[in-house]
Amino acid sequence: MAPPAPLRPFDTLSLGEPAGSTVRTYQVSGSVLVLEVVGGGKPARFIAVDLNAGAIIGRLVPTDAP
Repeated sequence: MAPPAPLRPFDTLSLGEPAGSTVRTYQVSGSVLVLEVVGGGKPARFIAVDLNAGAIIGRLVPTDAP
């Protein structure tokens, strides 16, 4: 198995979360970082970040069942 490609540097990335939000856990897989964010007056949510692009690639948020 080949080693992963080095990550490219990027500037500051704002997660766009409200004040009072904190990162509870995180996990890295390859060049994807997944953050579990809590607080800020919102339910727990997950944010996936592409570390090569320095961009948010997705959000998982809880919703009420229909």
